[in-house]
Amino acid sequence: MRSDSQKDLRSKFKIDDFYAKYTFYDLAFNVRPTEINGFLGNIQINYWDEIVRARFKNFVLFHDEILKNNELVDLKYDHMDLVSSFAIPVIVKNIDYIHKYMNRFTEAAVEIRPMIAGNMARQPFYRKYIVSPGLQPNAEFIHRNSFYFGNNAEFSEFEINVLSRLLQNKKCKT
Repeated sequence: MRSDSQKDLRSKFKIDDFYAKYTFYDLAFNVRPTEINGFLGNIQINYWDEIVRARFKNFVLFHDEILKNNELVDLKYDHMDLVSSFAIPVIVKNIDYIHKYMNRFTEAAVEIRPMIAGNMARQPFYRKYIVSPGLQPNAEFIHRNSFYFGNNAEFSEFEINVLSRLLQNKKCKT
């Protein structure tokens, strides 16, 4: 897609820079796996248990920081024996806090993304086919009040400490 076309579409649908990469203008396939990806995936299967344990350990550490922060929403997982998330959601209770946390992560050079493309009823492709989707209060809350960062099984202690500080309810230096 040409740069001018992208700008026109972003302007037409009022898409900001944060959501721009995760906005879908029409229905399409998203197929990326290749033989190389398959080969690497097959190799990683041998390390599955180790990767899952490391991600769970990270999740618990980050969740502990989230629990201590009265500006963030608790991630309920007590109904699960194990969490092996590829990402950690950051959900603020009040919209006034979202830019505070987004800026922290961005300034620390941590890649953040919208929570699974945000409210799908806002997506241009969806509006093309569903004219009046009705109210989506929960999806809208998540759309406006959240983002996520990756949960890498190979985080260093330094990286875990930086991410933990970013989740705290106080001024932080990375």
